[in-house]
Order: sequence, then C-alpha cells, then structure tokens
Amino acid sequence: MGLNEPIVNTEYALEVAKKLAVLFGGSRIIDNIQGLYISDNGTEVIEKNSDVIAYCETLTDEQIEAVIKIALELKSQLKQESILYSIDNIAYIE
Repeated sequence: MGLNEPIVNTEYALEVAKKLAVLFGGSRIIDNIQGLYISDNGTEVIEKNSDVIAYCETLTDEQIEAVIKIALELKSQLKQESILYSIDNIAYIE
C-alpha cells in the first residue's frame, strides 16, 4: 500500500477474484509474485503481488469496461502509482 509499504493483500485479491468469477464464471489467484518497478520519484520498488486471472472464449465490451473499472478501483484503494492488468493477452499499465 503506497510506496514501499508492504501489506497482506489476501482480502483484496479475493475481492477481485469474486468480481471476476461473477463476470466470467470463475477465476484463480496466484500469490507471492515478486515484481519491481521504478516509482515516479525514481525509487526502485520491489513488491510481492498476487495475480488474479479469469479466462473466457469471448469478451464483450461490457466485460472489458468492468475489468478496467475493477483495476482502477484497486489502484485507488491500495494507493498505487500504477496498476498492471491484462485483457486479451495485452498488458496495460495505468
């Protein structure tokens, strides 16, 4: 949460997983993925993250909008400079 403030993100990952399960019929969580980025102030930040993943055969515009909304809400809740999400195997950083 914030810059270099580790948190236990279990509750956040579970909430996202539930939202994706509603949208796509199921989801999964992969915990303890270590990532690194350079913050806006030039500081190197190493974080442990969780990937929350859902799959589908077809993707509607409404589902895409919902995924983006979920990602941006999570970014705000966790006070992050950026968030990475992927739609149709294309990664976006916002």
